[in-house]
Amino acid sequence: MSRKGRKVKAAVKKAASTQKKVVKKANAKRPVDKWKKKKWYKMIAPKEFDNKVLTETVAEKPTQLEKRSIQVGLDELTGQRTKRSTVLTFETKDVQGQNINTYLKKYEVKQSFLNRLVRRRSSKVELVQTLPFGDRKTRIKTLLITQRKIERTKRTDIRKIIKEIIEEHSQKDTFEEFVNQIIQGKVQSKIFDKTKKIVPIKKIEITKASLLKK
Repeated sequence: MSRKGRKVKAAVKKAASTQKKVVKKANAKRPVDKWKKKKWYKMIAPKEFDNKVLTETVAEKPTQLEKRSIQVGLDELTGQRTKRSTVLTFETKDVQGQNINTYLKKYEVKQSFLNRLVRRRSSKVELVQTLPFGDRKTRIKTLLITQRKIERTKRTDIRKIIKEIIEEHSQKDTFEEFVNQIIQGKVQSKIFDKTKKIVPIKKIEITKASLLKK
């Protein structure tokens, strides 16, 4: 075969190979749009918070929604601006249809708000407790601020009162019920009524209430 013939044959072969690639690419399946496969789900607050819709989120499968959490300002749930310093964390409990049922995982007052409470010529009394609410272990932090400086013995008496009141709630309330009473100020009022006999009280806050890992 002449040199010219070999060149022609090579050119034909190359053209055929290129044509095969074009056909193969044309016949290839189009990539699946994963976004179209996803569905919208509503995260629902527990009944203690009137089953309000917390947010909406997307996922391909319900299993992808496990342990998904969201932080919500208490002012958003109650409509009260005065509650904006408190944040609640909810986490997935189960999925029913397009609804994600949640449970309350944590209640917490922002540190920036707490820092503004403490002033000179006052005392800060804090107590951290780890105790069960139902079948879940929790950690509760309480802060009490007096109107004047107090001695150590009075601090001890105040901590004892706080300890007894919180333990009493743990024996009869669920975690959600307990937090609901904190939101309503009932727990703080009980502490105030008993501790004011020891010293004038300026402020009482349950600064944190959270479920611990099982």
